[in-house]
Amino acid sequence: MERGYRGGSVSARHLNDTAVLVTGGSGFLGRHVIAELVGQGAKVVTVARTEPNPTPEGTWVPADLRIAKEAQRCVADLRGLQCSRYAVVHLAGLSDASVCKEEPLRAFEHNVVTTANLLDAARRHDIPRFVLASTSYVYGDSSDHPFDESDPRAPASVYANTKYQAEELVQTYSAHYGLRCDILRLSTLYGAGASRASALGLALAQARHEKRIQLRDGSPVRDFLYVLDAARILSNLRPHSTDETCRTLNVGSGQPISLTEACQTLGRVAGLDASRVSFHRSGDPALRLTLNIGRLRCAYPAFRPTPLQVGLHDSFTGTS
Repeated sequence: MERGYRGGSVSARHLNDTAVLVTGGSGFLGRHVIAELVGQGAKVVTVARTEPNPTPEGTWVPADLRIAKEAQRCVADLRGLQCSRYAVVHLAGLSDASVCKEEPLRAFEHNVVTTANLLDAARRHDIPRFVLASTSYVYGDSSDHPFDESDPRAPASVYANTKYQAEELVQTYSAHYGLRCDILRLSTLYGAGASRASALGLALAQARHEKRIQLRDGSPVRDFLYVLDAARILSNLRPHSTDETCRTLNVGSGQPISLTEACQTLGRVAGLDASRVSFHRSGDPALRLTLNIGRLRCAYPAFRPTPLQVGLHDSFTGTS
């Protein structure tokens, strides 16, 4: 299977003498971000309430970031590493939209309060760089055109609204305290270990363990992004090429693909007969959420999204 240059990785050891605090480092996306950072020479501090399994490279710090003093302690520990550059990469949060809807206060605490606590800790300890993993769902559920960063945000769920609020906090701290921030609006992630709460994550699990794919509805059109591509962008901590202190970027593949097409591709990768890929219903108007990634390509000219077939192959075989 042909593979091209994927993800636009930065040069090796680019982050020597850089200390990075990563929240959510034991999660689906976080473990790949940590691997990228360590590969570039960074000293990484991972924050989690319980010990990650497996333990990520670098240092693990137990903390509950919903508590301001805990966030202050973690960032103080980061400063104690005595490096010349420092950054916070904030990935942690409650991302299951169903759980967020059922427990909105919990969603607010995990997605908004933790962001506020980390931003204030970064301000107090003079951490100059802050990266927030946000979501394309801040734009809403559907549009006939790919969203770009200048489009108005219209979050339609509790989860998306908490990420909207987190973005507002980042913009405020950047404007008033001079933090150089990145807000990265990630499209629909997939890869080995993806949660079954996501449609493609469920499809991957079914293909691997049940030798079939059966989902409720294949009509939604999404911008599917391979998790390693997202990790390479999140770990790229080179200085901004412009004077803007707070930069917002859509991070996706730029390719609109229906869930039906994605699952059919996965079925072929998994060696399934076409009859083993099915949907309970179809014919509804497709919910279309895709991204314009023009600004991302300008910021990272070497970025080449992984083709869906390649990413699904690696995801199915467990090599991502």
